[in-house]
Amino acid sequence: TTILLIFVLSKSEFRFENNIQDIYIKTFAKPSTMDNIKLIIIDDKSTEKIRYPWARNIYTDIFAYLKDYAKIIVFDSVIDSESEYFPNEDKIFFNNIKNFPNLLSGYMFDTKEKVLSSEQKELFKSKNKTIIKDNRTIVPEDYISFSNMPEKYLENIPNLGYIDIYIDSDGVLRTFLPVKNYDKTLYPSLALQAYSMATGVNNFVLNDKFLCSDDNCQKFKMPIYTTRENYSGVFGLVNWYKTEQID
Repeated sequence: TTILLIFVLSKSEFRFENNIQDIYIKTFAKPSTMDNIKLIIIDDKSTEKIRYPWARNIYTDIFAYLKDYAKIIVFDSVIDSESEYFPNEDKIFFNNIKNFPNLLSGYMFDTKEKVLSSEQKELFKSKNKTIIKDNRTIVPEDYISFSNMPEKYLENIPNLGYIDIYIDSDGVLRTFLPVKNYDKTLYPSLALQAYSMATGVNNFVLNDKFLCSDDNCQKFKMPIYTTRENYSGVFGLVNWYKTEQID
């Protein structure tokens, strides 16, 4: 039976290790026991109550409500332009986000070159407070720019972490990218920056096999690999949990 299974999987259109990983997750994944992470989702009910797109100052109302309850607020969004519908509300949003020091928001890296002033680069670097030492033997090329951000937003947002996913060629999300290199520096993903802010672990070391805290991996140790299909980078496996059934 085992030999037949391996033969069938190896003949499938997807890679053998992907199928093994899928079987492992479906067989052994358990519901998460973590109760200190809450998701606030803009769903159909939300947009029925307040028509989308939302004026961005609504988000600051949400942040204000969460400020005293949450250790960190992760805003899984990329603000790359000013709103064409609510310019005045944008000004309120951009001015108010500086009042939430525990707020973390997203951006994206880009392979397309664009003109960035030294002030923009320094502002950007100041929003990424995690330090990652690079001990890899082979370092891929740097990304050469980051996503557009309105000037006041970049100036006032307290913390940034990049948002990115890598979908395998069969359309399944199995991996994530915890760090990327830009301008000769390693930057954390939104998830890694959130972990750093929540735990106080701010210094990491990356080598060819692990991403670790700089205390010889005592507080944090993540196995990584450096290629995925035809892409080079830093990849970790997604640790999927089962969804609990709610009656």
